Amino acid sequence: MTKSDDKRVPVLRFKGFTDEWEQRKLGDLTQKIKSYPISHDAEINTITGTKYIHYGDIHTGKLKRITNEKILPNINDNNYIPLKSGDVIVADASEDYKGIADACVII
Repeated sequence: MTKSDDKRVPVLRFKGFTDEWEQRKLGDLTQKIKSYPISHDAEINTITGTKYIHYGDIHTGKLKRITNEKILPNINDNNYIPLKSGDVIVADASEDYKGIADACVII
């Protein structure tokens, strides 16, 4: 076995990726921010400038890619940490095991 045989390179590649695979911990590549236990009961009709994403909306597919913040419901501001474009939201709760870790991205 030669040294090149030891390389960790997949058979199927995405265009533009040529390097070997590297194993990384997700926590080393991301920043976790506080999760807020907010229910649909917190939604209000007044425009407050503070929106939220309910984990159930991620599971149902209603929110997979958020390109327009107007589709998100308003809630009262309570010094929440805001999300920004490019953030990935991972549902850390679910009604069943299948839905845990479903994600959506803010565009």
